[in-house]
Amino acid sequence: MRSIEVSFFLLLHTCILLQSSTAQENLCGQREWILTEEETMFTFPFIQHFTEPTTCTYTVRGILGTTIALQINSISLGKGGRCDLDNITVAEDESLLGNSSEYTCGNTRANLSVEKNVMVIRIYTSTIPGRNFVNATLIQRLALENPEICGNSSVEFNGKPKILEVPVKNKAFTEPTVCNYLILCRQEDPLNLVVASMNLKSEGNCTSDYLQVSDPRYDVTRGNKYCDENRPSRPFFTSSNAMFIVFRAQTVPTKANLRAVYYKRQSSQEANACGPQVVRLADQSQYFFVPYGANFTKETTCNYVVIGKPEHRIKLEIRSINLGNTTACNTDYIKVAESDEALANSSQITCHNQTRTFEVPFNVMFIEIQLKTDIQQSFVRAVLKPGEVL
Repeated sequence: MRSIEVSFFLLLHTCILLQSSTAQENLCGQREWILTEEETMFTFPFIQHFTEPTTCTYTVRGILGTTIALQINSISLGKGGRCDLDNITVAEDESLLGNSSEYTCGNTRANLSVEKNVMVIRIYTSTIPGRNFVNATLIQRLALENPEICGNSSVEFNGKPKILEVPVKNKAFTEPTVCNYLILCRQEDPLNLVVASMNLKSEGNCTSDYLQVSDPRYDVTRGNKYCDENRPSRPFFTSSNAMFIVFRAQTVPTKANLRAVYYKRQSSQEANACGPQVVRLADQSQYFFVPYGANFTKETTCNYVVIGKPEHRIKLEIRSINLGNTTACNTDYIKVAESDEALANSSQITCHNQTRTFEVPFNVMFIEIQLKTDIQQSFVRAVLKPGEVL
């Protein structure tokens, strides 16, 4: 008997939701909504109260890469209960409204949501139309999606410096987009992030376009917002081994991009012959010497990232070197690339006593030095130089 009652209720609700009355559609107000802010007020009725049963349907479109929620702050739609005479219902498409479970009525506040950046809202007012109202907030929620443009949204890494390129290499935004990332370090070490270059034009001081970095485990509110008008002046850091990054491009998305480097934060106790793994290069050349202090005593792999000014390329001029006993470069070597992923197959490699000059096309250079033979005698003496202006 219970299953019959439930089935009857679902059928009744579906039939009611499919009702439509266009008696006073002119009072519905704005039917098409384009969301540009994170929160937008939604009020029903638009100007004056209804006097006849009416159905109002709205289409809301958010930025690509978000989902939409309708947070109902106060409501009076009918007598409540089964919502069979008066209701507000949302779905991802108008054809799905009849079977949607995202609805409410009476005085019951709710958070109604869809999993895409398009929401269709239908409000049916039948009983006491002169008293019915909805006061709500449309909220754009960040969604971990769009991997073709944004890349992987969840990254777990081992602490070696890595690059974050937004959009991914050889891709470009074609419409307003939000990319967000959750980065975790396996060693439970705190994280740092340095912005190497960023193009992010914004209107209204980083309100519509921004980079935002926060610690998801400790920050109740997100961090400050940065764009071309307000660039980050120092590295970002977290207190935990997790970092949440948001990159939102809306005003001029086709020209928006970000190149940043994240890595585990080194403590003073971690000092070793490799030295600091992050090197900042300004307008002047600087020495790059390995080992850093005492000689190596065991097989070692050192990983570095050099970050120059946004308008510069980077050159590494090796002036003297002793890495390995042969020129095969298969066990002992130094190699460079423009990203951590490109290091594995990089052709910019040398070893033994072969001096070379390497260059990358951007202001970020990744360097890997591997030592397996004649370890105590191994060294690299080089100079880092800001290259040709981009």
